Amino acid sequence: MCSPWTPPENAKEIYRVNHGAAMYIVRPGLAELWLFDELIKLGLQPQLRPGDDAYDLRIEVAGKVLAIDVKDARSAKQLARRLNTDTIPSEPAWDEAYFVLPPWRDSQHYRHVLQVNLKPNVPVLWATELLTRIKGDIAK
Repeated sequence: MCSPWTPPENAKEIYRVNHGAAMYIVRPGLAELWLFDELIKLGLQPQLRPGDDAYDLRIEVAGKVLAIDVKDARSAKQLARRLNTDTIPSEPAWDEAYFVLPPWRDSQHYRHVLQVNLKPNVPVLWATELLTRIKGDIAK
C-alpha cells in the first residue's frame, strides 16, 4: 500500500509528504491561488481552504457566503465525469456553492465537451463569470 506520508531517512518522529500528495492535496493549486489574488484585487477577503480544505475558497460578498471549489483539468470529459458525482461539503456553511473553472481552460471545444458530458444542475461557472457576478454584487 502506498502512503502519502513517508519518513525521511534517519528520522523516527518526523514525516514528510511525498511529491504527489504535496502537489495535489497539501498545496493550493495555481488556479486556486490565481482566483484568490483576483478576489483580493476586488477588495474581498477570501478564506483559502476553509474547514480543513472542505472546499477551496470561502467568500463573503453582498451579505451572502460563497463556497468555491476550483477545478482545473486538462480533459473536459474526465472533469465532467468527476463533477457529475462530486459535491461541495455543506460545512463551513455557505449560501451558494460553485465548481469554478480557470480561464486558461476556456475554449469553444472545452465548453462543448463539458456541456455534452455534464449532468444538468451541476453548479459550474467559469472564473470570469464568477468574477463578473461578484463585481455586479459589489456594485449594488
